[in-house]
Amino acid sequence: MADLYNSEPNIIVDRLLLLRTSTRRSRPSDPRFDDDCRNTKHCCRRVERRARRSSATRTVWKSELRAYRRLIGHRRKAFWKTVITEQQLKPR
Repeated sequence: MADLYNSEPNIIVDRLLLLRTSTRRSRPSDPRFDDDCRNTKHCCRRVERRARRSSATRTVWKSELRAYRRLIGHRRKAFWKTVITEQQLKPR
């Protein structure tokens, strides 16, 4: 009786819900997003959560966000500058 009690709900659920498979494709990591960027983003998110609770830390969050965006901009510029200089002799 216990086996019937355990198996019958599974049979009913399997009939009602169709099993669907999904494919998850992993994206390659951004080459310019290193540990420094990750730590800065983590700090920015932490300050953002505090800023949502109190308005006093809102200015701190804005300054952290500006610093994070500035860092990302510098990394993006440096990355593309090195790519261009490396590929300078290969016009294709």
